Amino acid sequence: GQGVGSGVQCAKHFRRILSLILIGWLTDTARPVSASDPTANLAPKARVSASSQFSEELLTPPEEKTPKAHALRRDLVEGRFGFRDILLVQRKPLEISHVYVYHVEGFRPGGGLYIFTPDETGGQLRRIFDAGEGMITTADLSYDGREIVFAWRRGGHVASNPVGHVEDISQYPDEKHNYQIFRINLDGTGLTQLTHGAQNNLDPCWLPDGGIAFISDRRPAYAYCWVTTSPVLYRMERDGSKPKRLSANYLMDFTPALGQSGEQTRRDHSQRTPRHRRQTAS
Repeated sequence: GQGVGSGVQCAKHFRRILSLILIGWLTDTARPVSASDPTANLAPKARVSASSQFSEELLTPPEEKTPKAHALRRDLVEGRFGFRDILLVQRKPLEISHVYVYHVEGFRPGGGLYIFTPDETGGQLRRIFDAGEGMITTADLSYDGREIVFAWRRGGHVASNPVGHVEDISQYPDEKHNYQIFRINLDGTGLTQLTHGAQNNLDPCWLPDGGIAFISDRRPAYAYCWVTTSPVLYRMERDGSKPKRLSANYLMDFTPALGQSGEQTRRDHSQRTPRHRRQTAS
């Protein structure tokens, strides 16, 4: 999720809100809303499927341990942070075999982009974009709150294991079967594809100059212990032009984000362990 409003206001409060509200509240209330009634009130409490690996009890923080979450929820509902709406990506949980394979494993179609407006009884969902037979991984809101960039694989299943959702190859000749980056207005108009080709482009992040940071596996590199490609950090202009590689990492980068100091951060797959760590670059 991401706050919809002024970029400065969002940056100031967003991490606090996510850690104390979204985990302790939104997982307890949000559920998909039918396309015929996208503004319907959310149920007071979502029912977790019996097939889920998490029980409802585990997803709901104990009441006595979340006083700060309740206070922040009131502040958010009353607009004290400068925004109320939250940008959400709706998708099925990723089921992947390792941290560096989420761009080629775990594809499960459905979901989309939504705006969540909280209120005292739960909240409302408004759909911006339907992922259709594809899947959206992440999205990022522009600093002026008017545009969204997101990574969308729109082509559906091609050659995958129906149980583990494990793709047989990393890159497909038909670009619609790879993740590509798109830009769309907050009201759902103006959908524009920014990246193209037989490679994966994902994890977009707006930059203060209007450019976009992202990761891509267009550079020929592969994980040491598996057959998947290793996307690394790039940047491009808002129209998709002038792509430039920013990372010389030989393993995978993850989820770029911009700190308040202007430094670019991203996670990478550490050289000799099955873990990832944060790297910072100016």
